Amino acid sequence: MRFSHLAILLTILLLGLTPALAQEPPTPEKTTEIRDKFRGFPCQDVTKAMLSHTKRGDYTYGFALLTDKAQKKVNFSRFCSRMKRFEYPEGSYSTNPHKVDDDTFRVECYLMTSVSGKKKTVGSKKPVYEMVMKKVDECWLVDKVISKTVKIP
Repeated sequence: MRFSHLAILLTILLLGLTPALAQEPPTPEKTTEIRDKFRGFPCQDVTKAMLSHTKRGDYTYGFALLTDKAQKKVNFSRFCSRMKRFEYPEGSYSTNPHKVDDDTFRVECYLMTSVSGKKKTVGSKKPVYEMVMKKVDECWLVDKVISKTVKIP
């Protein structure tokens, strides 16, 4: 008799928690889970979801980029400038994307600063962020962060 009461209470508790759990934004362990989770969603919705991650500091999980349909061009600089808000708000970024194939880019973000009216890389010549971006529908998401330099001298 005690076991059945415990089972009923546990069931009621789990059913009560299920809606609350469903409303929280996803926090997957791997970026592939994020890409799969948002596959088929409008790019704006994916961007909002990724922004909710960045506000919590989980930006290495992924971030969406809108493609410029008119120019058939990907705005990777938008991603790099978004990173600026969280790590190096005083600097600006230059972006160096390398096309791997139609659905994959390797993107390097270099931190720049203005010195005597000229742009100059701060620190070493290594990128501050280097990542692999994968296309999912009309969005580009971070598939893998290759390197991230947190401290700049």
